[in-house]
Amino acid sequence: MKNILIVGGGSHCLNVIDLLLNEQRTFKPVGIIDSHAKPVLKIPIIGEDKDLKKLRKTIEYAFIGYGIGTNINLEKRKILFESLLRYKYKIPNLISNRAFVRSNVKLGIGNFIQAGSILDTSTRLKDNIVIGHNVVVGHSTSIMSHSVIGGSVNLNGGIKIGNKTFIGMNCSILKSVGNNCKISPGVFSSEKILNNFMVFDNKPHKIKLS
Repeated sequence: MKNILIVGGGSHCLNVIDLLLNEQRTFKPVGIIDSHAKPVLKIPIIGEDKDLKKLRKTIEYAFIGYGIGTNINLEKRKILFESLLRYKYKIPNLISNRAFVRSNVKLGIGNFIQAGSILDTSTRLKDNIVIGHNVVVGHSTSIMSHSVIGGSVNLNGGIKIGNKTFIGMNCSILKSVGNNCKISPGVFSSEKILNNFMVFDNKPHKIKLS
């Protein structure tokens, strides 16, 4: 198995390491980079961000273990991802062996696909995307980089989800969503959502973010 470093030791790191330990056979987690966290599922903390350059000499692969943060800060995921590229880490896609990837699906790098999720025919995912448990990404739908799709979300076929967009658990999204949007859990959205908007409850309301 190939050694892999996990960058970020919060709650999302728990999901990443659990998948590595139980739902794939290619990578072995050997350590976590985080200045404040504790070991996760017996995987030790072996450094902090400033150690990434040094650790690259002995570890070839790395993956983002940071999720959305307390304020849904997807810019932090983007910054960490770009740091790994700068230090020339290889960033694989981590796909649960209990997920379903259908024909003609195209993936970038650094994507995390959890158990029970379906990437339907001709789906396109760019880079550094999180797909939670039991998500359905409809056929020919595209998701841009650094976005997070919560558990049990249903995305209609043929739509586009923008960069750095968060969609909360149990949402149903029928039309395209722009960049840097935040959609609260449980929303049913039948309207196109423009860049930099927040959507909450089932009406839905839209509030332009500052």
